[in-house]
Amino acid sequence: EYSNASARIWTYGAGQFAVVFKAKIDGDYYAIRCFQHATKKGLEKYSVLSDYFKTEKMSWLSEFAYYDNEIIVGSKKYPVLVMDWVEGIDIHDFITENLHSNYWLLQLQKSLISLSDNLEKKGIGHGDFQKGNVIVIKEKNKITLKLIDYDGMFVTPMSGQLSIELGKPDIQHPKREGKFFNEKIDRFSIWLIITAIEALKYNKDLWERISEGGFNDGSNFLFRYEDLNNTTNSKLFSKLLDSPNISVTDYTTILRELCNSSIQKVVIPKLLVSVKSEE
Repeated sequence: EYSNASARIWTYGAGQFAVVFKAKIDGDYYAIRCFQHATKKGLEKYSVLSDYFKTEKMSWLSEFAYYDNEIIVGSKKYPVLVMDWVEGIDIHDFITENLHSNYWLLQLQKSLISLSDNLEKKGIGHGDFQKGNVIVIKEKNKITLKLIDYDGMFVTPMSGQLSIELGKPDIQHPKREGKFFNEKIDRFSIWLIITAIEALKYNKDLWERISEGGFNDGSNFLFRYEDLNNTTNSKLFSKLLDSPNISVTDYTTILRELCNSSIQKVVIPKLLVSVKSEE
């Protein structure tokens, strides 16, 4: 039961903490997230986020409203989160669709670095840059990135708290722990994704499914937790470090060093000189 009787609602998908429905309300589309395993503290987070985001408009933000006691199941009332529906495709599918266009792969790298910089300067960390959470909107000769799913997000008022989730291990620093929770939590994920993209510019076969000899499991960015946690014995790291392309070896060397050092030492992601020369 939903309080807006005119709303049309379809089941859309399920994540770790919530079931997502697509809804049409008064002619506009929305994503309705119904929480499955959220704690009271986890839900209160959205109130903090809402207050923080009221201060200024951010291009990556999907506007949302949190409603307590909004749906009734049996005799109990539960909260929901209503978010603007974001039209676009997820970042993993975008790479698949534009795999043979190094122009678009470069634009994606630049957009990710710009987004990372924008978030950090505003005291924000998303915490989980996985496949379904980064939406790409293609417009003429540029792209815009949108972020969804803010369950693991950090904003400045949360300083000193522990992270309630650690994101998908295949794109996180292998030593990430709940106590490392600040505006720098996305740095490693951005380094990893732009390294994978750089490798794909010069070797499209890497994006083949694992069963076909590639490194794509359908949701990762070439790397898996096993690679990040043991770079020495990683077939992927060895392959990329042997690349004849200097930009690929540059990025891979940096990523390997980041994996093998403290998460606190992860530096700000950037476009390397060897990549800038591609333009």
